[in-house]
Amino acid sequence: MLQHDVDECFETARELAAAHPPMCALTLWLDRYCAFVLTKHGLAAALHSGEATFAGLGAQLLERLEPALDELVQAARAAGEMGDGASAMDLLRAVAHLCTPGPSHIDYTRRMITLLLAGLRQGSAAQRADPAAWATDETR
Repeated sequence: MLQHDVDECFETARELAAAHPPMCALTLWLDRYCAFVLTKHGLAAALHSGEATFAGLGAQLLERLEPALDELVQAARAAGEMGDGASAMDLLRAVAHLCTPGPSHIDYTRRMITLLLAGLRQGSAAQRADPAAWATDETR
């Protein structure tokens, strides 16, 4: 069941990319990923339980979903709709963390994801105006 849900989430990225503008597809996919994480809310505790059965499962899930999200991120960047402030893995982890309060806080979670995406959209304009503003200590 879990593998089927991960595969479905993976495939949804291509479907959304074909049917929507880049940032819209990215937003819709992150909403889908959020729903996936929330339906597996108990999985987080299991992944961090230390039980050998779950060892490495979290990393495998992220590794499977990262390429799907990366395609959406790259398309949004290429369209000038998103800055370089976050990688696909950053977004996967951020959304998963935002889902921590659980399904009963879905409105909060979606509001926080919307704020996260708004910041990434603004980043694209800020980078065009002043690329040095987004430089990290490692790139300066």
